[in-house]
Amino acid sequence: MNFNGDAEATDPSSIIQTFQNLQGECQQMTTKLQELEMELSEHELVIQQLTPLEPSRKAYRLLGGVLMERTVGEVLPVLSEFASKLRTYIPQLDVALAKKQKQTREWRDKYNIRAQSAKEIEALQQKSAAGAPGGATDLSAGGVLA
Repeated sequence: MNFNGDAEATDPSSIIQTFQNLQGECQQMTTKLQELEMELSEHELVIQQLTPLEPSRKAYRLLGGVLMERTVGEVLPVLSEFASKLRTYIPQLDVALAKKQKQTREWRDKYNIRAQSAKEIEALQQKSAAGAPGGATDLSAGGVLA
């Protein structure tokens, strides 16, 4: 560990593991961002449909798997507030994702990590099996990510 508080990987397997963890975090954040954007879109559609209706009209809302009978006047403000919160949270998550992607790119560039195609991996394995010089390369180390 260096003195600036960052854990510094020294062996190839921990470098690759850290890179894979960063990629996984990026993927999770991307998935969550897509889910929230879809949820916001659905809320906006429902709000659009409920807005012209009379506030005393019956409306049903699904809460924790239970369908609740309410009125449009009760449901609309709750939906609008939640959509507003999503509109503020989504850009924050987008910024966090961009930072994580930058961190992942910097890690990849720092350790010269590159992904290999299936053909490249197969060619290296064939070299290794044939006993070619340099063929005993460990594919999980040395800056190569399978």
